[in-house]
Amino acid sequence: WNQRYNEAFQSTVDRDAKLDAVAEEIEKDLQLVGATAIEDKLQDGVPHAIKKLRDAGIQVWILTGDKVETAINIAMACNLIHPEMHLEKVELPDVAIDPSDTANREASLKKINDENRNNVESQLNEACSYEPTKDMERALIIDGQSLKHALALEESVGEDDGPMLRFTNTCVAVVCSRVSPKQKADVVHLVKTKHGRITLAIGDGANDVSMILKAHIGVGISGREGAQAAMSSDYSIAQFRYLTNLVLIHGRWSYQRLSLLICYSFYKNISFSTAVFWFGLNTGYSGILWWEDLYQTVWNVFFTGVPIFFVASFNKDVHYKATLLEFPEMYKDVQYGQPFSKRVFAFWVVDALIVSILVYFIPTYGVEALNPTSSRSDGLDSGLWLCSFTSMAAIHTLINLRLWMETRTWNWVVLLVQFLSLTFFWMWAGLFQLYTPGKFLGFVSILGTYYMMLNNFAVNGICIACFVFT
Repeated sequence: WNQRYNEAFQSTVDRDAKLDAVAEEIEKDLQLVGATAIEDKLQDGVPHAIKKLRDAGIQVWILTGDKVETAINIAMACNLIHPEMHLEKVELPDVAIDPSDTANREASLKKINDENRNNVESQLNEACSYEPTKDMERALIIDGQSLKHALALEESVGEDDGPMLRFTNTCVAVVCSRVSPKQKADVVHLVKTKHGRITLAIGDGANDVSMILKAHIGVGISGREGAQAAMSSDYSIAQFRYLTNLVLIHGRWSYQRLSLLICYSFYKNISFSTAVFWFGLNTGYSGILWWEDLYQTVWNVFFTGVPIFFVASFNKDVHYKATLLEFPEMYKDVQYGQPFSKRVFAFWVVDALIVSILVYFIPTYGVEALNPTSSRSDGLDSGLWLCSFTSMAAIHTLINLRLWMETRTWNWVVLLVQFLSLTFFWMWAGLFQLYTPGKFLGFVSILGTYYMMLNNFAVNGICIACFVFT
């Protein structure tokens, strides 16, 4: 029997059928004594989590080292594929080489490798030739040996999509079985570089580390298979079902908050700097300052810098339990980059330019044109400082009110910070009223400058009117 088994094992034709026939000869009249098994079941909430990720427009790929049948069962158990779905399997037949033929071994290996590559290419091209119907859902099932040749085909075509990627573009799910840790990383790298998509890799074992490191975002599950994946990841979670909260809730909020932080920072600094540009045009670039030095120093620190960080930390557009988890489709606006598109950024820039025009030209020409007489007791003209202070008060108020309009979450921290930021400018200027204007070492002190600016502004109705109108 052993001789017949070795002959069947070394056969290059119908090897599986011959092995089964020889095994049937000895596997009979046996008495079952017992059986042992290791249960490898899914964690709680995995099917529900994958369904929400798919509803959010996220394509899910399974990369596992299990055999094809086990991988398909896992995919069905987690609702990634279902019986009504069209499954396109790409597999290669087992081919045995005669170990005694050492002379032609290398040539035989090369011939088998070329045949396998052509076989995989023909299977994928045939799958791509069929256009899916509107209601048809397709999934790709590919083993590790076939995946090796599919990856080689993708590399051979350069930046264009090879047959595997062309087919996966029409699939709702992809299952790769019998893959090595290197192949997992290669698949992630392929999707990341050729399609330019944001990739997230999640795993719980040491064989997932290379894949986690290769993806844009690596998530490790700290479980019974050790802590290697969790230690190598960007985020570590206890169970797979927590991935929905990480991606659909915190991922969406983080993208929106970061987008607001970037756009608002550009907005306030463009409007502030462009106002100086208009002043330079008006004065022939004489070098005279439009904003007072001390005010420019604290503009991005106390006046406008602090509130945006608190707003960007707490801002939430919708409630997560009642909205984001119930309607995962809301994640698609982040996928398409709507909060930080070129159109949105251009809108902020145009808005900043409009603000700079308003805060410069209205106070400048309004105060000078409508205030022909002096409001100072010594009869001198307040001139530059009075116009500058009116413009300064207007831009500070506008910039802070603009942030109020973008704030979606109001709590006592955000409310306190924004209120203090809005009023700090007046407190800043008012503190200098406590001191008597004078000279220090022969130079006019900044206290006197602020006294002249605020005092004249407070008693000048034209300045107040220009401020309110702006």
